[in-house]
Amino acid sequence: MRPHSNVSAISRIVAICIILIVALTAVLSTYFIFEGSANSPSRCDEQLSKATGATNFCLNPLTIEILASNSSDYNVPVLVIRPGTTAQMSILYHLAVNGISGSSTHVRPNLTSTTVPYALSADSGRISNNEVKFENATMVFQNETWVLFSYNVKASSNSSRYYAILPPFYYGFYPAIAVEPSSGNLNYSELTMWGFDGIIESGEFVIPSTIVATSNLNLVNVTVPGTTICPNAACSVIIHRGY
Repeated sequence: MRPHSNVSAISRIVAICIILIVALTAVLSTYFIFEGSANSPSRCDEQLSKATGATNFCLNPLTIEILASNSSDYNVPVLVIRPGTTAQMSILYHLAVNGISGSSTHVRPNLTSTTVPYALSADSGRISNNEVKFENATMVFQNETWVLFSYNVKASSNSSRYYAILPPFYYGFYPAIAVEPSSGNLNYSELTMWGFDGIIESGEFVIPSTIVATSNLNLVNVTVPGTTICPNAACSVIIHRGY
C-alpha cells in the first residue's frame, strides 16, 4: 500500500504543478499583450494595407480615440522608450487630402528625408532638440496618394519624461511618448493634455498622418478624461501650431 500511496501523492503534485503553470502562462500572456510592441503581427490592419497599396507591410494604426459615444474619456496610446535607447517608428502620410484649406487646389508640401517629426516637451512646451530626437528618415513606400516613412527615435539618458509628437504638416494630438525605465512607472497626471477636445487651429497645408508601426517601444493604453481647457503650455503650442 505504501508504493500506491506514494504514486497517488506524486500524481496530485504533478497535477497541481500543471495547473499552476497554465495559470502563470495566462497571466504572463495578458501582461505582454498589454505591455507589448505596438506593431504585433496579430494586429495588422489588412484593410488599411489594401487601401494604401502597401500590402507587403504590417500597418497597425495608433490613434487617440474617444472610448464610447456617451463618454468624454479618451484612449491615449502612450509609447514608452527607455532612457539612452533608440527605437523605430513608421508614419503613414495621406497625400491626397492635403491642400489649401477651403480650396479644391491641391499643393503638396514636400516630404523628404530631412522633414522629420519633432518631440514637444509636455513640461516646458519647447521642442526637444536633443532629449528625444527623430532622425534617419527613410521612405519605405510611396504611390500617388500615400507615403510611408520610417524614423529612428533617440532618447538621451537625461531625457525628461513626457513628450508630444509633432509630425510634419499635421495639426492635432498624436499618441504620447514617455521616457521611462519601465512602463509601470507612468505618471498619469502628466497625460491630461492628451484629453483636450476643444478647438484646434489648422494650418494652410495639412497632411493627415498616422503612426502605423514601432519597434523597441512599449505600448500602454491610458484612459484620459476629456477637457476643453488646455492644462499647460505644450497643449497651447499644439492647438495654435498652424499659425
